Amino acid sequence: MSGILGYIGQTPCNDFLTECISKLHYQGQKNLGLATIQDDKITTLYANSLKGLTKKIDATNDIYNVIVQVQNNTPDQSNLSPRASDSFAVCCNTGETNEENINLPFNLFKKPVSIEDTMLYVLEYLEANSKTEIIKSTTQDLVGDLTFAFFDKKSDAIYCQMGASPIVIGLGDKFNIFASEIGAISHITSRFIVLQKGEKAKITRDKVTVFNNKNHKIKKSIVKFNKNIEYNNDFYLSEQLFTLSSSISSLIDGVVKNDKLSYNKLKINRLNSKIYSRIVLVSDESCYCASLSAKKILTILCDLPTEVYCSNEYVRENKNIDNSTLFIAVSILGESTSLTSCVNFAKSCNAKVIGITGNSYSYLARLSDYVIQTPEANFNCEYNISLNTFSLIYLSISLFAIHFGHILGTVSDVYMDVAVKMLQMLPGKIAQSTKHTPLNEKFAYMLTQSENIIFTGCGIDYPVALDCAKILSKIAKKSVSTESLFDVTSAYLGKDTTIVAIITNKDYLYEFKTILKEAKHKGAKIIIVTNCNIEDSLDCFKHILCLPDSLPIYNILPSSVGLYSLALSCEKIQDTKQKSVAI
Repeated sequence: MSGILGYIGQTPCNDFLTECISKLHYQGQKNLGLATIQDDKITTLYANSLKGLTKKIDATNDIYNVIVQVQNNTPDQSNLSPRASDSFAVCCNTGETNEENINLPFNLFKKPVSIEDTMLYVLEYLEANSKTEIIKSTTQDLVGDLTFAFFDKKSDAIYCQMGASPIVIGLGDKFNIFASEIGAISHITSRFIVLQKGEKAKITRDKVTVFNNKNHKIKKSIVKFNKNIEYNNDFYLSEQLFTLSSSISSLIDGVVKNDKLSYNKLKINRLNSKIYSRIVLVSDESCYCASLSAKKILTILCDLPTEVYCSNEYVRENKNIDNSTLFIAVSILGESTSLTSCVNFAKSCNAKVIGITGNSYSYLARLSDYVIQTPEANFNCEYNISLNTFSLIYLSISLFAIHFGHILGTVSDVYMDVAVKMLQMLPGKIAQSTKHTPLNEKFAYMLTQSENIIFTGCGIDYPVALDCAKILSKIAKKSVSTESLFDVTSAYLGKDTTIVAIITNKDYLYEFKTILKEAKHKGAKIIIVTNCNIEDSLDCFKHILCLPDSLPIYNILPSSVGLYSLALSCEKIQDTKQKSVAI
């Protein structure tokens, strides 16, 4: 496992180079290196940790052009990269030497050499030719899907080629930067060129020229991603509530064709459904609550036992799986080290892997047999609590469950049609749920006045309560906890306690009412967040936040939006208090 990165510009990159490498660092913690030009000489720096390489970068003069490689092997003289000669520096992510094809005027194979050494020999031998011809000749002399980058001391450019590993080029103001993962450079620029397999690029300070596999110049479109926006509040609640409807609309547009769920591009229809005996769903921390909520949906609609794990937990558990297991890996960014380790383990057991991610250029996307992409991810917010992450991941898993259940024969055509029609109405219901109402303000005031706040839910509702409790604890800066519905009465309850209970499933209605009545009798205040079709059954409670109704599997989304909207109202009250104190 390894990754590469490069920069060339009119201003030095010392200030942000380490941060770029750290975002690529999951690819290799043991063997890191870079090559740059210092005092008209090619200089190489190597270290066995990010901290060690950072110290060497800090001690280096201004860096205007550089190539970097991170690897996960134990460093020794045979595998240090980049490799450099007096004229060239090169790093290579994939590929191998083809001894039969290479035709050089000396015997290269008297002793074992690395792929970078081989390339250096070829580059030195062909130095008189144009650099793009060098790349073409080099790839003829080397086999495998070769991904590499090199620069030479004489020309003010870096050259690269995409093979098995991706190359994404970021376009800046008087600089250009590239990496094998978009997440490593997305905080530097918002404009990218994505190379396809076999394509090559000449990268200078102010220009990028791309060539196809026949060495002809080609035009490439520029892909634009939103850079990480600086929001006014810590959890970006208002922005998330504002953009969620459009994000869900984008997701729907991607999977609904002619009023049918369509995953034909992903070739998921080719899954041999009869061989699967269970589903294992593994996610990173940011997507765990959404995955946990979707567990029951997968179990019921696909009629298969479903297990859900956080990737850190699954690495420790090391569960046995085989080719009868459908392995679903979930990460909004797709760069989690623990998750990709789980995926590698699953593939080693011959399990088919479906990756659900917002980053189609990620390592998870490359590893997966099939990829379901959510709308554009914020590549700098992998571990932040996010309403968008929860909603998009939950909905992506649920829609796949409907589709896969239809393949298995456990979801009828009628249910599929109804699910699609209700899905198309969902963005409007989400938008309706974001509206600020007097009830929001009233309940938010109750929460800010409480010394002890407990969020609770049951089944698929519990993870939503868990997420919102984390958010409110940051906003209110007071005791906010989460309890399962069946454990809530065993917690401390009194007049200074407010319970926020979410229910979207009528199956638990009797237990819900019984337990909350007992909590109310002990003195706790009760706020219930639910859907319209359940509201009438809860007339024994005074404080109810009622949200638009949808298909049962979708109801959790308007409810979660309602909770986030409630948290936003709490935040506004807190801000008003702080301003009053300041005055």
